[in-house]
Amino acid sequence: MIVTEPEKKEYELAPEGMINAVCVDVIDVGEAMGVTPDKLGRYLVQPKDPNHKAKARVRLIFELEAKMEDGRPFTSHLEVPCSFYKPNPGQNGQIAKLRDQLENWGIKLPADLGEPGTSLDLAALLLGQQATLRIKHNPDKIGRMWANISAINPSNAVVEPSGDWDRDSARSRLKDRALKAAVEGAVSAVKDGDAPY
Repeated sequence: MIVTEPEKKEYELAPEGMINAVCVDVIDVGEAMGVTPDKLGRYLVQPKDPNHKAKARVRLIFELEAKMEDGRPFTSHLEVPCSFYKPNPGQNGQIAKLRDQLENWGIKLPADLGEPGTSLDLAALLLGQQATLRIKHNPDKIGRMWANISAINPSNAVVEPSGDWDRDSARSRLKDRALKAAVEGAVSAVKDGDAPY
């Protein structure tokens, strides 16, 4: 059997700075990964750090006005815990990242959002919404450079979705990565002698 490592793909980085964009997808990360929902119907994603609690996570996908060399629009995403927590005056804690980004974006949220039992259809609220994204280039732990969304702002520009975004393929990639991470984690546990059997 001959095993050949695939060539590593080089990806074009979206340019840094303020870029107009349109929201083309809203993904429940845990649902896409195939996580079994809890009693409340939440798909809680286990973080890499075992000391942290599993949380529902959402990924917002944007097509940018800026184009790649082949003419297709760049895509960029922001993934955050799916929480709308906002401390009342006098309470400790920070406003949830998702809520903070949506309010900064100018998205009108229901007044009772964050109260027990309230829900919100994020896809219905966000798909097709125009935005100005602040893109920053940041290296990861092994030195690869990524174009990350640091802020979502309102926009008066109109960016039309290209129609190229493949929702099913995006969810399939998330599921494949989750499976790969689970297998790598199990193999590592066996090598380290931490296997539960």
